[in-house]
Amino acid sequence: MRIARVAPILALLAFAACAPAQPRSDGAPAPAGETAASPPRTLSILLRTEPLGATDSSASLNRISLALFSAPLVASDGHEVRFPILAEALPELNTDRWRVYPDGRMETTYRLRSGLTWHDGTPLTAEDFVFARRVDAARIEWGQGSATDEFRLLEEIAAPDARTMVMRWKQPYTEAAIPALMPRARHILESALDQGQPEAFAAHPYWTAEYVGAGPYRLTRWERGAFIDGVAFDNFALGKPKIERVQLSWNQDPNVTLGRLLSGDGHIAVDDAVQFQQATTLRQEWAPTNGGTLILNPTRLRYVQVQYRPEYVSPRALLDVRVRRALALCDRPPHARGDHVGRSGDGGRDHRATHRQLLWRHRPGDHEVPLRPAPHGPADGRGRVPEGRRRLLHQPG
Repeated sequence: MRIARVAPILALLAFAACAPAQPRSDGAPAPAGETAASPPRTLSILLRTEPLGATDSSASLNRISLALFSAPLVASDGHEVRFPILAEALPELNTDRWRVYPDGRMETTYRLRSGLTWHDGTPLTAEDFVFARRVDAARIEWGQGSATDEFRLLEEIAAPDARTMVMRWKQPYTEAAIPALMPRARHILESALDQGQPEAFAAHPYWTAEYVGAGPYRLTRWERGAFIDGVAFDNFALGKPKIERVQLSWNQDPNVTLGRLLSGDGHIAVDDAVQFQQATTLRQEWAPTNGGTLILNPTRLRYVQVQYRPEYVSPRALLDVRVRRALALCDRPPHARGDHVGRSGDGGRDHRATHRQLLWRHRPGDHEVPLRPAPHGPADGRGRVPEGRRRLLHQPG
């Protein structure tokens, strides 16, 4: 079974690595009670672009490398059901593990699972989360990252012992039960951080080819411009993955990715590695033989902004509020909608996008055009603009 989707897929542990038993090299049958060994199976994951680093994917839609090679305290599945990974359990409100104080401050406490280690075998402790806070603060100060709401609201992190971590919050925070903070390998990065050299710290090989994490897979090789290899981590918090090996590769040409999926060379396509045109082809090719699955996950917002400075706007007709209003009333053509390609990732719910979701604003002086959703229906099924909206486009001349 091969899978293609238009947004990242982060749950790989559900796949079962199964392959037929292989005969012995000498041609003799396996002795009674002995199971013939199966060769390690590699899951081939196709991306659109090479990850910037093992933990940073701000310039692309890639999130798969973070999920493969790193592990958080808590995660959530596709149905927003939360479950612990490095933590033993989720904190519950109004208990010793999640306290809200009269002045509005909060405190959440996590107990780490016993026996946690980094990929290199070094014990993973609560101090690695305290250190991660230091790393984040330094990278923000050095311009290597931006402060999130979580970072701004988190007052401090304490580690009373090796397996207990306490997060103290300045005010109530709804996502406190599932913090995004990841542990950092203090035994590798602390000396580099203490040197206080931003460029050297950002260029540390830890962030790429020599990354050491605690995720389900251990990074074994990063061939820049080509591929990333990983092997199942025996001591992963939720148990060793059933698929022994993974390989990430990338190509910005969606037709190349299409060919790899159809040939069986690729198993999963994420990060917009295929577009709707290729997804349509995949559905047609896979449907007769049940050769793969398309999972549509429309989670990205696309919008249009108009340039209002006369010296830069092109075409100048966009300065006319009637033109902007007509554009806002026009629905996207059918090929730009995802509801005709395959099923969505949430049980088949219709995700048709209409122009009712569009908002437009106006320049000073254009007060006759209200800021509100468009009142008319979408374009007809053949993508034609209704006559009323056509007249609006022709009014300016």
